[in-house]
Amino acid sequence: MTDSLFKKLNSIDVNEHKEKKNGFDYLSWPYAVKALLSVCPDATWRSLEPTVLADGSMIVWTEITANGITRTAYLPVLSPRMQAVKNPDAQLVNKAMQRCLVKAIALLGLGLYIYAGEDLPSENDEGDSPAASKYVTQDYADSLIMLNGGDAIAFRQWVDDLGEERRNDCYGHAPNGEKVKYKQRFDAMSKQADQEVDRYASQIRKYVEAEDSLALAQLFDELADCGPWARSSVWGRLTDDEKQQSISLSKEA
Repeated sequence: MTDSLFKKLNSIDVNEHKEKKNGFDYLSWPYAVKALLSVCPDATWRSLEPTVLADGSMIVWTEITANGITRTAYLPVLSPRMQAVKNPDAQLVNKAMQRCLVKAIALLGLGLYIYAGEDLPSENDEGDSPAASKYVTQDYADSLIMLNGGDAIAFRQWVDDLGEERRNDCYGHAPNGEKVKYKQRFDAMSKQADQEVDRYASQIRKYVEAEDSLALAQLFDELADCGPWARSSVWGRLTDDEKQQSISLSKEA
């Protein structure tokens, strides 16, 4: 029964209904629900109690059951730049819940290839076999979303939050034949993030030299939205003298 459900959902070509927003491919939740119910009309789902973290950011959860199979998906409440939002309002939470429902349906097979960065569903997936279950691994699926999003700094912040052990697991969960390609994309995005950090540090030096306090303050405001990894990385590229001057100038603004 498990294999049958997964194969049916995973074989559906959803490309006609795939949309793009903020650089991400996604399915609208009404279509995902309609496609699921066309295969399994008795499917049910529910939103679990959100997890509120110490910094005020939030993770939403969706539990879905179809043909006796239960899957649970989670998703942080994010801004358009894929940054965790502290104390999110009801609209952002609602959007995150809708996306989480689509992700939960993907764990059953529908549109799962979108999370894997592929163009078409595979005809050779084997339901809950070890190979197929690798695609369902949350961290690996999330890493592909971040990579496909194209925001290098947001991706690098996600990597930093993930930690070394789980980051290494992402490599291990890439399917056979995709490991090298995945590592190349991973490394390229990390390199791009470092280049953006270098650009920020260069701009700070430029504004410090020109004593342009307003431009420097605006740059700091922009950098504040990039997350702690970017801020600490930029700061680490500056000399003590450049740090002191930049602080003094920003206070003037």
